[in-house]
Amino acid sequence: MPTGMAHEKRASADGVAVERCRMSGWSAGRPDTDRAGRTSVGTAGTLLALSIEQHSAFIHTKGSIMRSLRSFSALLLALVACSHAQPPPSPPPAQEIAAPAPPPPLPAPAPEPVAARPPPEVAPASIYFDYDTSGLSPASRAVLQDFFDHARARPDQSVRIEGNCDERGSREYNLALGQRRAEAAKKYLENLGLDTSRITTVSNGKERPRTSGSDETALKENRRDDLIPTSGNASVSSAAEPASQ
Repeated sequence: MPTGMAHEKRASADGVAVERCRMSGWSAGRPDTDRAGRTSVGTAGTLLALSIEQHSAFIHTKGSIMRSLRSFSALLLALVACSHAQPPPSPPPAQEIAAPAPPPPLPAPAPEPVAARPPPEVAPASIYFDYDTSGLSPASRAVLQDFFDHARARPDQSVRIEGNCDERGSREYNLALGQRRAEAAKKYLENLGLDTSRITTVSNGKERPRTSGSDETALKENRRDDLIPTSGNASVSSAAEPASQ
């Protein structure tokens, strides 16, 4: 049985006993005590009863306080247990930090300037003639056209045309024939557009044969015009006229 309840029952029994004694006129003194003595004993009993009642009330109050303290302690322990049982609050979501944008790519380096290659130099060429003529054959015109195309790309070069003949005929005749052959080639180049100042002509007659011999192959090799590029200022005409013999 709890201590508080035992104290309460004991105090209640004591109070009942005291109350019975007071009502029956019981005295703690001798039986032959006089009326005054009985009055004193009654007063003492009354005081003792009051003291017992106050003690009982105090014990009752103390018991109530102890019960309240135990209830409060139990409640406090329950609150503490509940606080420990609850999961800790979840941390706030981490803020995503955007990655910095990559730097723009560097511009590609400018290509190094490539020096323009000068056009090739004009190559020497030769055209051939039939016996005792200065007329241009289709093959000769094709050679002169190719020569003009290269000479037009190299205005810093001029051309010297040398007319030649085979060994037949007199020296004077071959010099004149060689000049006509050189002039024929010059006129054709001029008609194509090559400036006249870039062209010079000369006749070698039969003095500079390319091949020695009297057969037809050797004679044909010597009936020719030699187109020899030279250094000099020149210009190309913008309008080319059709070439004629």
